[in-house]
Amino acid sequence: MKNRLLKIIHSIKENFKYSPFWQNRLISFLFSFSLISNLTLWILIIIKSRHTIIPFYKPISSSITYLIPYSQEIYLLPITGLFIFLINFILAYYLFRTEKFLSYLFLGQSLFIQIILIFTFIFYLIV
Repeated sequence: MKNRLLKIIHSIKENFKYSPFWQNRLISFLFSFSLISNLTLWILIIIKSRHTIIPFYKPISSSITYLIPYSQEIYLLPITGLFIFLINFILAYYLFRTEKFLSYLFLGQSLFIQIILIFTFIFYLIV
């Protein structure tokens, strides 16, 4: 039973690894840069949250309310980006054989959202 399960897992891994999905250069480019963008967002947030106090909101009054630098709210940006990336990747992978354009669209959307999240974090620190 255990050997059979290992064979099934191995065949799934080999089919995934040598799929025509990964042979497409645009797919590889979009996937790689989406993943790199999400990792960049994680790194930026970890570096900035350790060295500075990040303002989370500005009330109408003149004082700025600061929360502790290790607040979990700031980590919602990369978690959201990672969730969107995984959903779009799964959809792109399963739609690649029938609709290549939709695969490109899903992965392109994922990259676009990652870039928007990075700019959101940078804008958030500036303002």
